Amino acid sequence: QTQYDPAAEPLAVEDDRAPGTEEDKPAAPAAPPPQQQPAAPAGAQPNDQPKAGSEVFVGNLPVGLDEFELKRVFEERCGKVVEMRIPTDPNTGYKRQFGFIVMSTPEEAETAKTLMEGYNFNGNMLRVKSSQTKNRLFFGGLPKTMSSVEFEAVVKEHCIGAESIELVTEEGTGQSRGFGFASFYNHAAALATKKKLAEGQITFGGVIPNVEFSSGRGAGGPGGAGGPGAYGQDISKSVYLGGLSMTASEPEIRQLFEGYGEIERIALPQSSNPAHTKKFGFVHYVRPESAQAAIQAYCTNSYAFRLADGTDFSVELARTPARGGRGMKW
Repeated sequence: QTQYDPAAEPLAVEDDRAPGTEEDKPAAPAAPPPQQQPAAPAGAQPNDQPKAGSEVFVGNLPVGLDEFELKRVFEERCGKVVEMRIPTDPNTGYKRQFGFIVMSTPEEAETAKTLMEGYNFNGNMLRVKSSQTKNRLFFGGLPKTMSSVEFEAVVKEHCIGAESIELVTEEGTGQSRGFGFASFYNHAAALATKKKLAEGQITFGGVIPNVEFSSGRGAGGPGGAGGPGAYGQDISKSVYLGGLSMTASEPEIRQLFEGYGEIERIALPQSSNPAHTKKFGFVHYVRPESAQAAIQAYCTNSYAFRLADGTDFSVELARTPARGGRGMKW
């Protein structure tokens, strides 16, 4: 077994996969095209666009697709099609066999999933699933003295189309953990809010927060376009810890990380090489938002994560490997 090399980090994680030899590493899959969020028409307001949850993923489209015919069938059976995006393969110039269709309402999108899943379109049985819409924002670096009422008031005053607002607090005391979330009417509203806050003119309790799109549950749920595992990707619920001292223990790690969400388990593999002076580990959360919150907190103040013996270590989101890849496990 190849020994852990402290310089080779961060690691991918699949049940705490250990470092392996080059022969252990599966060939990297071809990178899929990133899902493009729909562009707003010139002059359109975010709330004029369809509500989050109105988009569906359509797979197994026939080669030589007639887009007008596809739109006609969806409108006849499901409702109004606001937008249709079928990406083009840059290598061949032909349309790919999947795409995204935006209906006018979430209800019409649900109808499309029901009536068009398995529909025979020019000889191909269509796959129609929910598409993930990025309409949820993470607010990090908030003052821990801020109350839920204060956080909600600032979001409602300055943010566009906010529908649900949550300041994450400690159980029992109700004190802020320093981060929160807000879900918006649609992606356009969330994006407009993110751009507005990036100007640095709006503060939350006297500080400018770090605002990012949340990778957790939004409209369509985890898994995004095409359902769970679309494009072979998963949302990581784990953080990788690099450069830990050999005496770092599970209780100590738990104390540092349990404030960001429910922990499923902690793994601290031990090296069999007595020459090693550092080790690595993983914190596996129940929810991906918790892993993201821990990363944001570390980026805001890494000194808060210093071990009792004075060791500073790195904290990064653990990469989820492609399904089916071989790898040793701890």
